[in-house]
Amino acid sequence: MMLLKSRFQSKKTKKTIIVYLVCILILGAFGCIALQSFIENKIKKTLSEDLPPTIQLAYENLDFSLLSKNIALKNIQAVFIESSDTIAIATIKNLCIRNISYGKILWDGNLEVDNFIIDSLNTTYYVNKEVKEKSPNKRKKQFKKTIRIENVEIKNSNFESKIIRTDSTVSKIDDINISLKDCKINKETLASKIPFVYDSYTIESGKVFFNSSKYEAIKIGSLHIDKNASIHGFSLKTKYDRKEFEKKLHKERDYIDLKIPDIEIEGLDFNFQKDSLCVEIISGKFKKLDLAMYRNKLLPDDLVRKPMFLETLYNMPLKITIPEIKLEDGSISYSELVKENTKAGEIFFTDINSTITNLSNTNDKEIVFVNKAKLMGTSPIDLEWSFYKKEKHNLFRAYGVIKDFDTKNINSFLKSNLRAEARGTISELYFTISGDDYTASGDMKMKYTDFGFVVLKKDRLGVNKLLTAIGNIFTNDGSKTDENGYRYGEIKVERNPTKSFFNYLWINVKDGILSTFTSNGKKK
Repeated sequence: MMLLKSRFQSKKTKKTIIVYLVCILILGAFGCIALQSFIENKIKKTLSEDLPPTIQLAYENLDFSLLSKNIALKNIQAVFIESSDTIAIATIKNLCIRNISYGKILWDGNLEVDNFIIDSLNTTYYVNKEVKEKSPNKRKKQFKKTIRIENVEIKNSNFESKIIRTDSTVSKIDDINISLKDCKINKETLASKIPFVYDSYTIESGKVFFNSSKYEAIKIGSLHIDKNASIHGFSLKTKYDRKEFEKKLHKERDYIDLKIPDIEIEGLDFNFQKDSLCVEIISGKFKKLDLAMYRNKLLPDDLVRKPMFLETLYNMPLKITIPEIKLEDGSISYSELVKENTKAGEIFFTDINSTITNLSNTNDKEIVFVNKAKLMGTSPIDLEWSFYKKEKHNLFRAYGVIKDFDTKNINSFLKSNLRAEARGTISELYFTISGDDYTASGDMKMKYTDFGFVVLKKDRLGVNKLLTAIGNIFTNDGSKTDENGYRYGEIKVERNPTKSFFNYLWINVKDGILSTFTSNGKKK
């Protein structure tokens, strides 16, 4: 009897325990539902009511799961109003935050999540071009917490910036994919130019467009950036054809068509120092650079002072340190139109291979350019120049060698630009130049044979026999040389500050050639 009673009480106890467990589970479920509803409503309230007035946000659906610790929003539309001059409009197809650490929030109020994923972010940033300075930021409440995200992904996204007044595109980037690892935000990072820190990153994009000036635009086919960078299909080109371009000009300006199929960068790093972005690169490589420039010399001269290379470099807002850059298998051409109804004269270089050493505005080391090419596609040319500082003066040196140059190859340029033609061969030409922003001097030696000038009539269709005869009286044909076959000349010029460094280099070489041709040719 006692055994039956004991069994009955045992069954009753089990039922009671089960009932309690069921009640606890039901209460727990209701608690979870209530807590989930509370948190979800809190998130919705924050997104609808607690955002600053400069942010307007709308979305189609919010899905929060307390158990899976995920938050997802769909079809988000956001407007960011920085001022009346800058407005950003963004749409996001999907935003997902995964594996939120509740314990971290309860323990110290900080936020930790495993993944923050944005899919199909499309942003249009409008700015007033006339605004040159931003209004000072209002003092914000100090941020005291820490946000840590193990993985940040922005994928299948696009960005465009436009001018408010004209709705014209300033820049555009298609198919952006960004990945950040171990991203952290706190009060220290928010005080920096980049408001977060990270362990590593990867950036990829499709086409890039940047309206670099009133007349030129930069385009890129695709890019990939992490610790290194690969840029494909780079171009810097005048936005108009030649005729339309010249109609827009009031003074001389180069028509530019620069193409670089592949750019490879090794060891890319960047940071901010005060207000300057600092970029450090171990090395860079430009493959098959192709630059074509054209200038209509019939337009009025541009009399604006042109700063020399070091002045331009050190005044850049961007701080750069690049120990080495290489140009492989490039080509450059330059043509000028100096008379109406004639063909522009052209000079060009092919098979260009160059090395630039210590391209930097963060130290005073000498910057050296070493170049090898073929002048007019046939004659080997070595050209080296360097820039350096001494006692606060900007100085430069240049050294060049040209061999086996048949002067008839340059007659199309001489005919158009100097109303002259040349004959003869320059077997060897050497020059050295040194100078500053104002004056330069140097020397030249040449070995040449049967050199002579033909001066053309104004219509360039016939020979001006009188000027040709007079010119050749004063021009040595190369027969009077030293025992080694060389004639010598001196270089001494003043720079025209409204012209570029390359014009400065050219007038030095021209002065040396004229001195060699017309002087006694003896070494001094």
